[in-house]
Amino acid sequence: HNILVFLLVLCLAVPLSGCRAARQLQDELSQVSDGIEALLSENRTNVSRSTEKSDTPDAPGQSLPESTADTWDSVTYDPLFYPYYGQLSENAQVVYRQVCYYAAAQTASFEPCRPLSEEEAEAIMTAVYYDQPGLFWLDGDYEYRHLNGQVVELILHFIDLAQELSDNRREFERAASSILAEARQASDPAASERIVHDRLLERVVYDENAPYNQNAYSALVGGSAVCAGYARAFQYLMHQLQIRCFYCLGTAVRNKDGR
Repeated sequence: HNILVFLLVLCLAVPLSGCRAARQLQDELSQVSDGIEALLSENRTNVSRSTEKSDTPDAPGQSLPESTADTWDSVTYDPLFYPYYGQLSENAQVVYRQVCYYAAAQTASFEPCRPLSEEEAEAIMTAVYYDQPGLFWLDGDYEYRHLNGQVVELILHFIDLAQELSDNRREFERAASSILAEARQASDPAASERIVHDRLLERVVYDENAPYNQNAYSALVGGSAVCAGYARAFQYLMHQLQIRCFYCLGTAVRNKDGR
């Protein structure tokens, strides 16, 4: 049976023009806020930490030119669509934008543009990974160097898809565009959401052995993925349609009868 269950996605079919007031949004996101510490705790198991930063010449991260900083500092992310970003402090939000900028540029090592604690670094990297399914070449693992409790270098990891990123992005966007074109012809957001769901159901096969099966590329281009790949493809398409969609981590537990 072809059954598609989005275990990791909470999607609200609300058009951009129908955004709720800030107080209502805060109430809606409280469920995500309540679980953020648990998410960070689980993410710590995937973090490769270095020892205290040494004084050797190769230890510091890259210094960043002011013109580059202006580029990422001018970008904004709407908390309605990027709820993990919205939960960060203003200081951490700037570094979040910096991480997205360097991930897109495939720059693996850089110095945070704002003072950053280890806890803030973990929150930022978790937020980027959960908010940004379009960065399909970014690995969930990362490293940082720290000195006296302050992060002085962030080190991103990329999967093999980053090696020919221009070609892979074109393939990714081409695969998404055919679904989006149909979904944009729907009469309302709920109908658009159903079209995306149905097309992913038709085109994607659940396969634990599929390459890159945790991300949206595997589902949209490869046609096979596991639940995270389904969810992140769905999240990406919803964002393109301006429909709010949150990526949420959960655990499936079998009943005693095995179901």
